[in-house]
Amino acid sequence: MPFDHILGQKPAIETLTRALASGHVHHAYRFEGAEGVGKELTAMAFAQALLCRADEPLGCGTCDVCRRVVERAQTAPHTPLHPDVVVVARGLYPPETLGG
Repeated sequence: MPFDHILGQKPAIETLTRALASGHVHHAYRFEGAEGVGKELTAMAFAQALLCRADEPLGCGTCDVCRRVVERAQTAPHTPLHPDVVVVARGLYPPETLGG
């Protein structure tokens, strides 16, 4: 499962898995912190859990949907291939694609 290999994010993962288990997932989550602490990895695991089509409550990490969540386009701006996954980062998307 995608959350299994994430280190040092136990409180965040517990919050996210509780939301998944309860069925009360907020409309947006903000992952912030120092570089290299696992923000993006945790966010992608959460996206896999939300979008996975397998019968896995926390996402299987191996189906075509889970793979598309974490795979990136080969050309800039290297955005995720799954249409429901948007990574908001400074400079990643041109302003016109974000409605600004």
